[in-house]
Amino acid sequence: FPYLDKGDYALKIRAISPRGKIWETKTIPIEIIPMFWQRWWVRILIVLILISLIAFPLIYRYRQKKQARELKLAYEKEIEDLKRKALKAQVNPHFLFNSLNSIRLLVLKGNTEKASEGISTFSRLVRKILNHSERDYISLKEEIEYAQEYIRLEQMRFKVPFDFEVIIEDGIEIESINIPPLLIQPFLENSIWHGLRYKKDGKGTLNITIYKNTENLEYIIKICDNGIGREAAAKLSSSTKKSFGIKISSERLKNFNRSTVDHIQIQDIKDENQKSKGTLVVIRVLNSKA
Repeated sequence: FPYLDKGDYALKIRAISPRGKIWETKTIPIEIIPMFWQRWWVRILIVLILISLIAFPLIYRYRQKKQARELKLAYEKEIEDLKRKALKAQVNPHFLFNSLNSIRLLVLKGNTEKASEGISTFSRLVRKILNHSERDYISLKEEIEYAQEYIRLEQMRFKVPFDFEVIIEDGIEIESINIPPLLIQPFLENSIWHGLRYKKDGKGTLNITIYKNTENLEYIIKICDNGIGREAAAKLSSSTKKSFGIKISSERLKNFNRSTVDHIQIQDIKDENQKSKGTLVVIRVLNSKA
């Protein structure tokens, strides 16, 4: 009975002899066992599997989107926190106060031309600080312009004169290179006030060199001074804490480069007698077009 549906049946058989004798009807119970896929628990299992196959990708995508949103919010929170700390760290209130005080002294001495130049430089610098603080990144050209304004003010109020120079490798378009705003100022400040400030032999120099590392597709910014070096400066300074501005710059560059590796190295420059000749800061920025 190949076409009977699953269930219980009664097969009735009655025999008749050639002489016409009829025997009693015999009833044989028959149970048609369902095929494997016809059993109720299998059907429920199949339904559950189908629901899982449909629901699992949806749940997975939902969780992925939720995790991505959480990571994005955490990243944005960290960026905002770094921005707040960066603005606080980069604009040293003592620098602003001392700059204004230096301009005031020039006015009192009757050097109005120099004082006027200082006021113009100071106003341009503050304007750049306010404009740059609202942006996630600026061009390296804008950063260099800010650095030049900053150095002019420092040279104006610095008791020991020093020369400043920016060297850019041929073929590099600094207006197309992006970096976090006000990134290099803490290193310039350290070079001036912890290196060049205590220099006694010869005139101080502070250089920024920019070139491209074609092998790693990154730009290198080198800040070099011929001051007394970090080891000697640490002995003269009452504070042994690492510069807060440098720490923030390092964290901001990690976020900008999307990397956990520190892309800022600082080292003392020494001669053959291991005497310090200054400090070198190397900043590596991943290739980024505006």
